[in-house]
Amino acid sequence: MMGVKMVDKKIVGEKAAEFVKDGMVVGLGTGSTVYYTYKSLVS
Repeated sequence: MMGVKMVDKKIVGEKAAEFVKDGMVVGLGTGSTVYYTYKSLVS
């Protein structure tokens, strides 16, 4: 079960992925939120 903080990170990471368009170069950090961004980008 995810805690509230992890749920927030998931929401933010997924929302960030919505701003990425085809052909963009994206620099990703190494924080825990980027995990959810990456998952959204590759799906």
